[in-house]
Amino acid sequence: MPGVSCPPSFSPSSTSTAARFGYEGLIRGPAGTSLEAPVALFSQALAEGCTIELEEAAACACIEAFARLGYDGKLFLNFSAGALRRLAEAPLDTLALLRHRGVDPQRIVIELTEQSTILDVGAFLPVIAALRTACAQFALDDYGTANASMNLWVRLQPPDVVKIDRFFIHDIACDPLKFEAVRAMQHFASASGARLVAEGIEKEADLIVVRDMGIGCGQWFFFGRPNAQPARKVTDDARDALRAGHIAVFPEATRTLGGASPSGGMASEKMLVHAPALPRHATNNDVLELFNRLPDLHAFAVVERDEPVALIINRRSFMDRYALPYHRELFG
Repeated sequence: MPGVSCPPSFSPSSTSTAARFGYEGLIRGPAGTSLEAPVALFSQALAEGCTIELEEAAACACIEAFARLGYDGKLFLNFSAGALRRLAEAPLDTLALLRHRGVDPQRIVIELTEQSTILDVGAFLPVIAALRTACAQFALDDYGTANASMNLWVRLQPPDVVKIDRFFIHDIACDPLKFEAVRAMQHFASASGARLVAEGIEKEADLIVVRDMGIGCGQWFFFGRPNAQPARKVTDDARDALRAGHIAVFPEATRTLGGASPSGGMASEKMLVHAPALPRHATNNDVLELFNRLPDLHAFAVVERDEPVALIINRRSFMDRYALPYHRELFG
């Protein structure tokens, strides 16, 4: 099989502060050949029975390139379960690999690829322990698809980083079910202590939703395309989106209230919820009094001469802020 002759490229991950958190090492086969594409390269390796050897060679190439570039941040390396077992069986070789070219092992994050099938998770736990003994961190890639399940997340004690599969992030700004799925992942990450990375960010709207959800890291083409010498800064579009002053409008699921129009849509009268409003000159204490008087009221509008002049005031958002110390005294 031809050797890995092309330099690796790196796909950047970025935080909500528009700074690089790390880079993912990607490998390509010999340029201009049928094995240039990663899928073709690894398919050939599988056919020849040397997939693990290719993974290790790819990791060495990525570490060498990363050290040569002198970048800050983490380096994410992809490994299958089989390759990780081999690393765990030879701890001295693992340390040598992770320290290759002087890169601090603490800057290495080992990603378990989503194609990996682990039949006995309990027997795999020593593999993860060996990696952590070598000071490397561990990541679960493409969570939510293939073999990257919640069962694996729980039993891997837990992973340091979980990458949300791009299926859930693409169009999250307009898909309420994807939004709710990611929010559930976020709650679980908070409970387990794992850092989330949102993969698949290609549009400004999706990035702003991810940012306002509080997910600190994102990855994909909106931050910059894979390159053998990636820019040290995120793209201007990503930086502007991260620094934008406006807040995201989270998608909400349409709930069936009963009844439908002849065309198949919901009848408008079934969707109406009658609610009071407050005038522009109302105070925050007036808002509090209204919510206290009507406990089932979840929101209302600010109006002037029967015309809405402000965004709807949401009960939860208002109460959460107003309950902070001295807020009522200062802003009542």
